[in-house]
Amino acid sequence: MRLGGYVEPRNSVHLTAQAPGRVVYVAGAEGDRVAAGQLVVALDDGMLQAQYRGAWASLSAEMANSQNAQTQLYQKLYGPRTSPLGGPLYDAYDRASVPLYNMAQSFMGGLFGNSFPMQTQQQGQHDWSALNNARAEYEGRMAALAGAQSQIDALDAQFRDRRAVAPFTAAIINRHVRVGD
Repeated sequence: MRLGGYVEPRNSVHLTAQAPGRVVYVAGAEGDRVAAGQLVVALDDGMLQAQYRGAWASLSAEMANSQNAQTQLYQKLYGPRTSPLGGPLYDAYDRASVPLYNMAQSFMGGLFGNSFPMQTQQQGQHDWSALNNARAEYEGRMAALAGAQSQIDALDAQFRDRRAVAPFTAAIINRHVRVGD
């Protein structure tokens, strides 16, 4: 008894390029088997490699800039202040007299009206515009850092698009490209 017919694959995958480029790798010839996860076709990524290194350099620079901006912000918030009147001797007098004044005022129970505690010069020396500028610089650097990271993510996606990987174990049925195409 003779039966006629033909065999069709249960599953098939047609690989198409997601980006233009020169073919630098093809897994095998027609009839060869490929395993799941095996690289089947790769396109040249020389230009992307250069962009990738540049993106990592930008990310590194932005990391350093954001660290510097954070240090400057912390310095503006918590750093030592300089005494505009009299230098270190006046600072010592200021630090000694203000707590005594505040303590005497609290014992008298607000005898002199609704007054606020006295501040030392260092406590009253916040330069709010400089502090706001340092905060804005820090936030700008953090945004630039996120932008540099997104460049790397975009290049990673382009690298993935330049490689075709077998989704399951299969055989190459038709091969339409060769290395160098």
